[in-house]
Amino acid sequence: LAQAEFGTAAALDAQQLSLRPLGAPADVVSDFSLQLQPGERVALVGPSGSGKSTVLEALAGWLPPRQGRVQAAAGLRVVLASQRPYLFHGSIADNLRLGEPGASQARLQQAAQAGQVMRFAQNLPQGLDTLVGERGLGLSGGEARRVGLARALLMEADVLLLDEPTAFLDAATEADLLQALNVHARGRSVVV
Repeated sequence: LAQAEFGTAAALDAQQLSLRPLGAPADVVSDFSLQLQPGERVALVGPSGSGKSTVLEALAGWLPPRQGRVQAAAGLRVVLASQRPYLFHGSIADNLRLGEPGASQARLQQAAQAGQVMRFAQNLPQGLDTLVGERGLGLSGGEARRVGLARALLMEADVLLLDEPTAFLDAATEADLLQALNVHARGRSVVV
């Protein structure tokens, strides 16, 4: 996936990236370029292990490129909802507010609904106030991923980087999540 011309209006500009995840013996991505415009939606497609998650980590600033550069427009807020979000010991609500501590209860509920967290949290004894253990102990992998996604949505980012947000979801939950993301992402740049 590459776009040749550099536009001054780009929200996020990645040029000629060579990426090697920590501990990898060789680069998994070479000569990757992307110019993400405001409001644009882009899908990274490829087989498992082809470097899609690595690209998202580099775009988010989590992984410095071995070569090339990533530059975000001034004041731009870029958020990554990764496949393995970090959850700490605390309530689901506390974990959602990690990136936006001052978020109102209404915004918290809205993000939890959009991220499909309420699908399982409404059945828990204390709902969003239910305690989870370190690394999301007490939640399934899919539930933890939805908490990470809802946390990213709560942050009201200009650029959303979503690493396989619908993985491990049943068809109905996936459809609801895609519809909610479509609404939430209006006016935002998104890379999935």
